[in-house]
This record gives sequence, structure tokens and C-alpha cells, in this order.
Amino acid sequence: MPEKKYITELGNWQGFKVGTVGRMTNSDNQPEIWIELLPDETHPMRCSGCGSHVPKVHDHCERWIDDLP
Repeated sequence: MPEKKYITELGNWQGFKVGTVGRMTNSDNQPEIWIELLPDETHPMRCSGCGSHVPKVHDHCERWIDDLP
């Protein structure tokens, strides 16, 4: 799907690929876009603390971004 390619280029999320993309309306009736990022198996995973390569992800979190560049 070409839309995912554009979203990936917009965000430049190294080590992740775009999963589900959706549009919704928040409680203030403002539009929001929801982007699911999945680990890219072809990209080596690194520890966010020490930077060493790791064999698997042991934790994940949800983040909200107010705006994109």
C-alpha cells in the first residue's frame, strides 16, 4: 500500500515499519491519525539504555505525538 510508504518516509522511524493506520475524532471533535509501528525484523534491535544489540523486544509503550514536522 503506497500510503504506508509515505507515512514511513514522513516519520522516518528507524527500526520500525508501519502497521495499521487509522483516522478518528478526539473528544474535542478534532481529527487525529493513529499509526501503529511494528518492529522491523530486517533492522537490528538495540537496547535503548546501553545501545547494544538485543535478540528480542521485552517491553513496549504507547506514545502520543502532538504534531509532525
